[in-house]
Amino acid sequence: MPVRQLPSQRENLRGMRRRQGPQPRRRGETSRKGEPVGGEGIKVVVDMAADLFHAGHVAFLEKVRARFPMAHVTIWLNTDEQILSYKGSTPVMDYACRKAVLDACRLVDRVIESPDVYTSTALEEFDFICHGDDLFRWDAETKERFYGAAIRENKLVTFPYTEGISTTLVIRRCKEKA
Repeated sequence: MPVRQLPSQRENLRGMRRRQGPQPRRRGETSRKGEPVGGEGIKVVVDMAADLFHAGHVAFLEKVRARFPMAHVTIWLNTDEQILSYKGSTPVMDYACRKAVLDACRLVDRVIESPDVYTSTALEEFDFICHGDDLFRWDAETKERFYGAAIRENKLVTFPYTEGISTTLVIRRCKEKA
């Protein structure tokens, strides 16, 4: 489902489609009322495993950018060990490969290693942390470990999970075709 965009965002996107390559974000733009567009100066962090980076990951990052178009977006990239601890298996792509893919993504400003626990101290530098709404299906202990501080500090922003695509489905399709 497309994200509803403000008229000024639609105009910017139309301009991007006409040109080859990504258009640099224009920091400092203002709305018709003179307020900063998309919260210039806002720092957003997104935590991801980003294994086998796919269209669902792109759709999610596009939703983050649509909500915070002028924000600085940092990815907290889960380490291989972190993924093993909560998924029970290692990622297909190792940390260095996943980081290289995200570093090349125009929707991302910075990629750093994810902390093991998302404490108030870890969140200090950021105004918001973004995640898919699938986290509401997690058990209470896991949700508290990763998002308890963000929920208490009103920093958690969730977006609808992209249905029909996931790393698990990509792996399943690869096995079926093998």
